[in-house]
Amino acid sequence: MKSTTYEELIDEHYPPGSEARRQYEEDLIKQRASITIRNAREAAGLSLQALGDKLGVTKQMINKWESGEVSVGVVVLHRIATALNKKLLIEFKDHV
Repeated sequence: MKSTTYEELIDEHYPPGSEARRQYEEDLIKQRASITIRNAREAAGLSLQALGDKLGVTKQMINKWESGEVSVGVVVLHRIATALNKKLLIEFKDHV
């Protein structure tokens, strides 16, 4: 019985270069950003409401960012990082 890697499964279901693959990869990026926001907020000991108050947005908006329902741009990420007393780090790395 042949083993199948995770990458092979992804390639099979989302062929490289396809629209489905592009959407899949974009969804992963959004999910990572959402999880990072939630983890940082929780680590800071802030509720959705408390972070919303710091940013001047509703707790519902924070929830939408954390759930991935609404994507956040770089400016919003910077505002979130500042509200959480964090530094936003964006870097480009070579694929290994």
